[in-house]
Amino acid sequence: MYNRLLPGRKGLIVEFIQGVKTFIQVASQLPSFQFDKMFRCPCSKHKNLAFLKPDDVKLDLYRRGFVPNYWIWTSHGEYEPHRDAHAGSSTTYETFDEDTHLELSIVVRKLSIKTEYSIPRDYFNDFAGLMKETNPAGNLIRSDLYRTKKLVSKLGLTATKIGCCINGCMLYYKDEAAEVICRTCNAPRFKPNSRKQRRPKKDVSYSCLFYLPIIPRLQRLYASMSSAGHMRWHKEKVAKSGVLSHPSDVEAWKHFDQVHASFAAEPRNIRLRLCADDFTPYSQIATPYSCWTVILTPYNLPPEMCMTSPYMFLTLIIPGPHNP
Repeated sequence: MYNRLLPGRKGLIVEFIQGVKTFIQVASQLPSFQFDKMFRCPCSKHKNLAFLKPDDVKLDLYRRGFVPNYWIWTSHGEYEPHRDAHAGSSTTYETFDEDTHLELSIVVRKLSIKTEYSIPRDYFNDFAGLMKETNPAGNLIRSDLYRTKKLVSKLGLTATKIGCCINGCMLYYKDEAAEVICRTCNAPRFKPNSRKQRRPKKDVSYSCLFYLPIIPRLQRLYASMSSAGHMRWHKEKVAKSGVLSHPSDVEAWKHFDQVHASFAAEPRNIRLRLCADDFTPYSQIATPYSCWTVILTPYNLPPEMCMTSPYMFLTLIIPGPHNP
């Protein structure tokens, strides 16, 4: 499957060409292929994220080969064989049959507790090491903060701090990242230094926000088999006359489809709802402080999914009491 080229890169191996033909035949039997004649491209560039026609997929596989470790075609109708997690283990593990914790869920819970209670790094490392020592040998618990954050970093859920005008006129981002004066109201970007120091003090913005990239999370909706099939629901659903069960039933949605016909023609295009609300992150007894959150929700999904927490994406955190 990965042995693609002849010695000296003089051409493709016959077995690889036959394997690609077999893959195309299997993928063409998918129900989703019957709808739009396209399926995921498993080449090393697209990595099962892009939907292409069979001829384009074949050409990409000839040029680049398959994505690494794609032995079981889980994105093209195949299922991983069920494996008994306790097969061949000793009786020491018999009491863990009802365990519901995953490696990632433990890591996220530990980081959440550290943030909520402001736990120092040294204490976190000692406690994480104790957890690893007191669990059975071979467990996947991370023993310190560095290894814990390293695992979470693979998700690509980064946050970017962006300076903005104190009056909300503009963002100092990309082409405007070097600006120090607002182009609209001429307000200064940074607070003045109160006293002279030998070493230059780092400039502090009057206002800033935190941006959590939305595109990688939207791509995951199509990369996951549990959600990819529902992303066309708004187009393929059977609507009941006179019943409002989804935003796609309202006149505004239908008017948008008429005005933007090219966008509406592709049911996989994502339609997002934006919601903003303020909240107080600290107790009411503490110094009054509030911030605004901006949340995006994909309305491609059915009602029982689009309003649940896994599909409500926090995109912006804006400190301050004013509505963005």
